[in-house]
Amino acid sequence: MNKKKWLKERNLYVEQNFGEEIYELASNYAARNNLTLKQVYNKLQISKQNVSDWSHNDKRGVLTKKKLKAIKTIKSEFKLSAHEFDNLIAKAGFTAKAITSSLHDNNLEFAKVFSEKLLVCKYNNQFLYESVGISQSMFYEIKAGRKLNKITILALLIMMDLKVTEIIECLEAAGFCFSPSSEIDIIVVYMITNELVKMHPTKKLMMINDLLDSFDLPMLHSK
Repeated sequence: MNKKKWLKERNLYVEQNFGEEIYELASNYAARNNLTLKQVYNKLQISKQNVSDWSHNDKRGVLTKKKLKAIKTIKSEFKLSAHEFDNLIAKAGFTAKAITSSLHDNNLEFAKVFSEKLLVCKYNNQFLYESVGISQSMFYEIKAGRKLNKITILALLIMMDLKVTEIIECLEAAGFCFSPSSEIDIIVVYMITNELVKMHPTKKLMMINDLLDSFDLPMLHSK
């Protein structure tokens, strides 16, 4: 299946991604200050390869130490406004909360929100973690707000048959967001709000994963 055609037929637009945004910001900064792009990258303590990787090989959107440091340095060096900063981190798939705190070490806010959703979920824990393809121990780590991974969390939330507003609530509590620059996010949001609304979550996740796999994108499980 042709990904570009599929997106175009549904009027779905993928914005400039995190790496491309950094390249544009760095290029503009270099032009304004009579610097080379390499000098700007040195100032940000990143390399041309980092930017290339973030542009082409960053489908899972993991918040690495290198990326986190780059985001913080860019904010201070380029004197980004609050709006510009929010736009940059949204392209990376994160919220400001994730950048300014250690949410991914022990996120009590996510643990609280996720546990509340589990209490009213009609499926038991074993069904959820087996359907997503993670171990019982990993499930309870996530439930406690540790080892949070956007791809795995998103799969669990879909299996819990949550509304998109509830999925957004849980993702934001974990420091993540649906990114307008992520093909995965755009496809998932479209599918769960349009074509798969009334489908059983097992079938829903399978259909999403089949579609992502056909587009050579990471699927929503950790197998």
